[in-house]
Amino acid sequence: MTIWTRDNITLGVALVAAATSAPALWISLRSAKAAEASVVEARRSADAAEQSAQAGERQASAAAESLALQQEAARPKVVLRVRRIGKGMFQLQNEGTATAVGLLLHPDDEDIVERHEDWGLALPPNDTREVCFSGADVPSKLRFTWEGQDVPEFVPVIY
Repeated sequence: MTIWTRDNITLGVALVAAATSAPALWISLRSAKAAEASVVEARRSADAAEQSAQAGERQASAAAESLALQQEAARPKVVLRVRRIGKGMFQLQNEGTATAVGLLLHPDDEDIVERHEDWGLALPPNDTREVCFSGADVPSKLRFTWEGQDVPEFVPVIY
């Protein structure tokens, strides 16, 4: 009896093939695990990049907001004060850094207080004008507008 029968040769070839394919299978499985780990790391990296970009956007937004606040603070402003100096006599003072051009008493306040002053005046910084109000009691706050200040600003009357 010969050992080189067709079934034995087939079996031998199958064993050799299995022996050589086992390491290839092991390498293939390691490669698949490494690929999975690479995908996980790529996702983590992408998430970190997105978080970093969002943080950068927040910082840029905060810097722009801070710059706008600084520019607003540095912008010249009109700061009005009204002080009573005698019966019916008041001082209108601009304590700000900008000239109030076209200064007007709000029409609703004109009805409350009869005034003896031409309005629409320009009041430079640190300048004072005397104004005379007569008639009804002067309210505790008067409303004024000027160029660049279309919304009436309440100015307290200091007694």
